Amino acid sequence: CVHLLILLTFLVYVPQSKHAHLIAAPINVFFSRLSRPKLSKIDFEDETQEAFGVGKIEDFTQKQLIDLYACVECGRCTSMCPATGTGKMLSPMDLILKLRDHLTEKGAAVTSRAPWVPTFAFKNTRGNQLAFAAQGVQEQAAALEMPSLIGDVITEEEIWACTTCRNCEDQCPVMNEHVDKIIDLRRYLVLTEGRMNPDAQRAMTNIERQGNPWGLNRKEKENWRELRDDVHIPTVKEAKKAGEEFEYLFWVGSMGAF
Repeated sequence: CVHLLILLTFLVYVPQSKHAHLIAAPINVFFSRLSRPKLSKIDFEDETQEAFGVGKIEDFTQKQLIDLYACVECGRCTSMCPATGTGKMLSPMDLILKLRDHLTEKGAAVTSRAPWVPTFAFKNTRGNQLAFAAQGVQEQAAALEMPSLIGDVITEEEIWACTTCRNCEDQCPVMNEHVDKIIDLRRYLVLTEGRMNPDAQRAMTNIERQGNPWGLNRKEKENWRELRDDVHIPTVKEAKKAGEEFEYLFWVGSMGAF
């Protein structure tokens, strides 16, 4: 009887404590991605879609939400993040934790689509306020002053600081997927809100006008080939015109050319 009482106590305590990862982590690992990471496709032909990307916590997929509770807070992702290492505001672990806390706070509104979830499951210091959202009472739900996902919970500086290297995912022991969440937040900012990081906007404009992110004259891109008189590096067009074959193709790119 005592053992059963202890077991039932832990069944109630663990999901609501910092040890929730004991339950979520195995599930997260089981449903983790085995193939090479790639971006999810957007159906731009869907006229019923009002927004692109993720602008609210409930817009994340179920797998992405499980990630939040699977985190063991070890900090390995943050310690290996190049953005964090260079003093940027982004911390992959803090991003996951802030999303998790926001989901817990807004849980009643998210689970309102599932009537089998009890409304008291996500009560917090706000008392019964969030229970109104779970009961489908739109007036009370609209009156809730919930922080916005982008801006209040996650800042734009954090979103744009990510280099999408996925080093955080390689280091995560429970196989959390941080980058996809950041990409979805970026998609919402760019495709729905029309907002972009000023540096990224400047680079995109320069690429459109001059073909390189710095806005340098595109006519000077091949000047590096003439730096030495004793070395001639033909282009593919010149080689084909001369009927020459080549074994290796030297891809210089904008950085190497300028």
